[in-house]
Amino acid sequence: MNRWNNPSLPYTTRDKSKRGCRCSCNCLSCFAALGECIFESVVWVTSSKTRSMIAAILCYCLLSTCALFIFGSWENSAVSEELWMRYTPEPLLPISINIEEDLLREDQIRRATLKTWTEISRSNKAKFIDDKNEVDALVKEYQTLKKKNNVTEALLVLDTALIRFPDHPDIIGHKASYCKDIGKYEESMHLYERAEELDPMHPSYANQLAWVYRHLEKGVKSKEMYKKVHYVGQKLNALVAVLDVSWKHNLWEDYYWLAGSVVDESKIYLSKKQRVPMNPYLAIHLPFSMNEIFQISRDSAMSHDPSSIVRTLYYPAMMNYKYPTYDGKRRIRVGYLSPDIRHHAVGIQIRSMFQYHDRDQFEIFVYSATTDPKNHDFIYKTIEPHVEHMIDLPSTQTWESAGQMINDAQVDILIDMGLFTAYSRMDIFAAKPAPIQACWLGLAVTTGAYHYDYIIADKISLPEEMEEYYSEKAVWMPHSYHIFDHKQYYGNPGDRMRPRHDFFQGEIPQNFDGKLPFFYCNFQNNYRFDPIIFYEWLTIIKSTDDSTLILKHHTEDSTEIFKREAEKLGIPRNSRNSLGWPRIMYMRGAGLDHVKHKSVCDLHLDIPKYNGHSTTGDLLWGGVPVLTYPLESMAARAAASFVSASGLPEMVTHSWTEYREKAIYYSTPAGRADIERMRQHLTTNRMTNPLFDTFLFVKHLEESYRMMMDVHHHEKYPRRLEVKNLQSIHARVPSQCLYYKNIRDIVGDKQAAHHPHVFALRTTMRMQLACVLFLSLCLLVSCQQKSFVVVGDQFVKDGNPYTIVSGSFHYFRIHPSLWADRLQKAKDGGLNTIETYVAWNVHEPEEGQYNWEGLGDIEKFLTLCQKIGLLVIFRPTPYICAEWEGGGIPYWLLAKPDVAQRSSDPVFLSTHDRFLDEFIPRVSRFQYNLNGGPIIINQIENEYVYYGTDLGYIRYLKDAFESRGMNKVISIMCGAPSPKMAATSLSDTLRTINAGSDTNVTQLLSDWRSYQKEGPALVTEYYPGWLDHWSQPHQTRSLKDTAAKFAELLQNGISVNFYMYHGGTNFGFYNGANGDSTSDNNYFNLNYQPITTSYDYDAPLSEAGDPTPKYYAYREIIRKYVNNVGEEISTKIYPERTSRNYGSIQMTSSVRLLDPDTLSHLSLYNQPNQTNWPPTFEKNGQDYGFMLYRTRILPHIDDGLIDIQTIALRDRALIWSDGEYIGNISRNDGNNRVQINATLEGPIVDILVENMGRIGFWLGSQYDQKGIIRGVTADGNYVFNWTSWSLPLRDEDVISLNFTSQDVSSPHDHPTFYRAEFNVQGQPQNTYLLLDGWTKGQAWINGFNLGRYWPAVGPQKTLYVPNVVLKRGKNEIILLELHQFTAPVVQLVDEPILNGTIHTRW
Repeated sequence: MNRWNNPSLPYTTRDKSKRGCRCSCNCLSCFAALGECIFESVVWVTSSKTRSMIAAILCYCLLSTCALFIFGSWENSAVSEELWMRYTPEPLLPISINIEEDLLREDQIRRATLKTWTEISRSNKAKFIDDKNEVDALVKEYQTLKKKNNVTEALLVLDTALIRFPDHPDIIGHKASYCKDIGKYEESMHLYERAEELDPMHPSYANQLAWVYRHLEKGVKSKEMYKKVHYVGQKLNALVAVLDVSWKHNLWEDYYWLAGSVVDESKIYLSKKQRVPMNPYLAIHLPFSMNEIFQISRDSAMSHDPSSIVRTLYYPAMMNYKYPTYDGKRRIRVGYLSPDIRHHAVGIQIRSMFQYHDRDQFEIFVYSATTDPKNHDFIYKTIEPHVEHMIDLPSTQTWESAGQMINDAQVDILIDMGLFTAYSRMDIFAAKPAPIQACWLGLAVTTGAYHYDYIIADKISLPEEMEEYYSEKAVWMPHSYHIFDHKQYYGNPGDRMRPRHDFFQGEIPQNFDGKLPFFYCNFQNNYRFDPIIFYEWLTIIKSTDDSTLILKHHTEDSTEIFKREAEKLGIPRNSRNSLGWPRIMYMRGAGLDHVKHKSVCDLHLDIPKYNGHSTTGDLLWGGVPVLTYPLESMAARAAASFVSASGLPEMVTHSWTEYREKAIYYSTPAGRADIERMRQHLTTNRMTNPLFDTFLFVKHLEESYRMMMDVHHHEKYPRRLEVKNLQSIHARVPSQCLYYKNIRDIVGDKQAAHHPHVFALRTTMRMQLACVLFLSLCLLVSCQQKSFVVVGDQFVKDGNPYTIVSGSFHYFRIHPSLWADRLQKAKDGGLNTIETYVAWNVHEPEEGQYNWEGLGDIEKFLTLCQKIGLLVIFRPTPYICAEWEGGGIPYWLLAKPDVAQRSSDPVFLSTHDRFLDEFIPRVSRFQYNLNGGPIIINQIENEYVYYGTDLGYIRYLKDAFESRGMNKVISIMCGAPSPKMAATSLSDTLRTINAGSDTNVTQLLSDWRSYQKEGPALVTEYYPGWLDHWSQPHQTRSLKDTAAKFAELLQNGISVNFYMYHGGTNFGFYNGANGDSTSDNNYFNLNYQPITTSYDYDAPLSEAGDPTPKYYAYREIIRKYVNNVGEEISTKIYPERTSRNYGSIQMTSSVRLLDPDTLSHLSLYNQPNQTNWPPTFEKNGQDYGFMLYRTRILPHIDDGLIDIQTIALRDRALIWSDGEYIGNISRNDGNNRVQINATLEGPIVDILVENMGRIGFWLGSQYDQKGIIRGVTADGNYVFNWTSWSLPLRDEDVISLNFTSQDVSSPHDHPTFYRAEFNVQGQPQNTYLLLDGWTKGQAWINGFNLGRYWPAVGPQKTLYVPNVVLKRGKNEIILLELHQFTAPVVQLVDEPILNGTIHTRW
């Protein structure tokens, strides 16, 4: 058997001496060889690329004609080898195909199959010949009712018909179509399968079934069904679909035969002026000439045209539109229409663009083509605040109404950003609603349609010699046509990160010595490449001993195909390089995972036919060089544009040979040095790289719009435009200088205020800025425009000097139903501002799962502040301290290995980025300077002066907030004035300070001024009290001292925030912990200090919200020293106490925690976890609560004692041996050990570990995992084989426990839940749960977790019960007691006890 490039033979067996000869078994192969000789001869005498392309086309025509002459049919003609050469490496890589034999076999199968199908169809139709009229009537009635939108009756008719004729294919087909239309694809699939089985000759059933298979990702079935459609008559449509499915699912066994057949058939259509049913996206992957791609694109674009006249004449449908006139004086109206204003590559890259448009020159419209206008994600919400008109275009909206709406808005320039992509609205553009229409982004290809005037490109992506193949006129940008968001952050660019187990999926060699292979990679979607480029990559890695190719894992099926294809080229699926690493690795994960780990890679191998676009930009941003080989189409030249704009033109190759040779060279020692040089270049110049200068790109884009308008106004017809580089002439005004950008925004210098380059404030400009500020303030006063800014050493609100008197109020520590009451009391206490932290772990309790309700309803809280008239100092994530669980950082970050929290660690920043994308759009609208909202100040990080020195991380945070729209506020950083303040804060933020009643105010101001030369003084935290730790004395501060110091601060013109003004409660498991700063640096030996449930803080408003003497004393001081314009101080007096004594409650039932049924009910996974090593909470995906560990100690021959030690216990444990309670240990104990009795069978040991709160301040906070951290030893040997139960004690699980036992007369020897009911008469009031005689545990009332109790160690003896938790009539209380009690009775009293007796033994 003679096969063209037999894959079983090495390349050298290809006998080039036989070129031009004939053979009896495969004539086309000889003609291909003849064509190769002709082509090489023609190319040898030609010099230009255009003539080379012409030569290729001529050779193709010659070969096709010869094939037609010999075989007598175009169907038997395959695409010529030399046109493949435009797309294929030299020499040709293995192509598994025998054309003549394959065609003959296909024809035989087709004839036999068609005969069988015809017989089946005739037989089944004969059964219903007598019922034809009745069936037709039912179908017609169904269709009539459906057209009238009477769906219910139509479906009733259809179901009746199915009962009457259950095996009639027409009726089954209509029901399948109905199910498909309403999204029931599985049911539709089964119905279509039945209809197709009954009438296999009906092409519609097979076609629809193939579509459903494709939608359900059943690639193989879809391909086979499309082949069937091809058999029964729908030639090219089905053939294109077969190829498309093969390509996207990497089904490569007959790829070349299919591709050749599609190209041949398409050429016939084109020669007859018939529309080729193919998306240009597929066409650019096939060996079509640019002229043919032009025709395919044109036909595809015109298929969107609403006018049949236009579809015939290829001219725009001129509706009765009234186009706007332009006199050069008004703003230019620009509309961007895109289906990707969402979490999509385009949406991510354009999200920062809109804030840079000059609103004095341009009026911006954004039209979001969406399938679900009610479901807007964070990208949409990030963009929305920065555009004047954000309009949804639902997929159901007709082109007529959408076009009329755009024309009514008098849009001058309409930009199509979704060309030929999913959900694009090219039908709207075909109606020409705007006088100027341009295409940008989307599919980088010509539309071939003349209702598009321009295509935004550059001279590399669309060179001059290719203009003839574009219907649009080129607008050449000076650097690159693509925009990239300069505020993205994916770690430390250019750094070789050490390999991570979660990335390499356990592929690291066992003898790994730290030496990495040369990592080639391609992170584009797998359906973008075909066997040609895959074989080329395999050839490259086969040529290097120590290289590895990393590909993106798409599906298990595609990965298996790649492994199988690699084996054909001699790379076994378990093959490893000389360093022991796999030859090919498949990166799992989606979204930004490939960017997060990109620094591992050395060289990205681009796909020549369709370059990486956003992927290439991400890699270049991250410092990874990209090797590319540009072909003819714009989509195949994008990467060349990007790498050239990045200053790496040497990464653009000009042939397959050069592509391969350069890729191999870069793996050599000399090549690796070049790679390192390029990485350094990309890293060093990233912020000055024009490719990532979003601001400069927008200025160039605006210049192109001016040029378009000028041409339209003076010349009427579009022409080629070239935008000059504005970088050298653009006045880069220093903008991010201190907090003046707030004023600068108001007076209109928005571009400078957001420019990514930050410059120091020049001395020569200070007088000019002062004048601008003065004039701006005068303007603001005259216009009564709301503003809150810094002028000199003062805060200025609406043009008047302003003193901030604020109080800390943590919304997550107060029941949401009580927010309004507490805020009103704060307002009546003389405050004009509220300060609050934002706890990340409240809003994202599990990764990717967000909470914006209940305690997390931040929008409701800010709305209440605005309604009551309180400004807001905002202190958001990632870290807040606040004595809150983990300092607000979610527990699940501790499950990610080696993540350096509060630093530039790429994993930490990428997770925080995703949170900000959800969070900022919800709160940015509340900025005072934006539209009069309450937020005036935004804090960057929290007391970083006590933690780290990563200024890159601090800069990232500031940029992260501002780029997402939090840019109309004053940015602050708090801490102690010391040399560390300058080293850990940004010069363009206001540095603030903390103070207590013992502070020397004069010295404090002097020290602060040495680091903050100008700006108002703000004490971010003034302490009227202090926090409590378990087993330590209750903390208070005297009214006399705190009032005197508060008055002194105000007298010195210092704005003050009380920390806390109303402390609240650490409900549930949210209390944090501290690490004693006096201990050594070993975080395993910290003096662990858990915070009490009460966060009363001895504040002006008590834990229950009652005013204290401090409340009224501070109010009088405010009245005396603060004289803000327009603010009056209330004189209202509140009742002294609002709580009530409800008496004693007798426990009535119980259930033991360690009972098997209880463990199963409460367990996170309803079953235990079996592991060799005791897992941590985080490893098991558990946030709070308890974990039970169980194991059997190996039998001991002799009786005696076994020494059991837990290493690095977090935090407290109870231990049993064979059910007998041994005792408890804690992390603060010196040895963490107990002794148990040895037995011949080996004792069963139970260890119940409690998470008592993750450290939120000082050392070890980022390592504070919970559970047993470093294992357990028995007599010095590690113990393995553990069973563990994760017991987070969710509220819904606790209240649904089965309390079976009624015996509560004596304490149990195991942790036990106790339950009782009690009645509340009248309106519920605040109360306190007193637990005298109880030891330690957790309490719930009506399913609300009140928090921990621990009266055995003090100082807190009572738990606060908010009135809103209680209800009239019957209420339920549940306690989990870990130890014992003196009597099964609790009390609800009217006074808190926070200063009880202290016991230091835990």
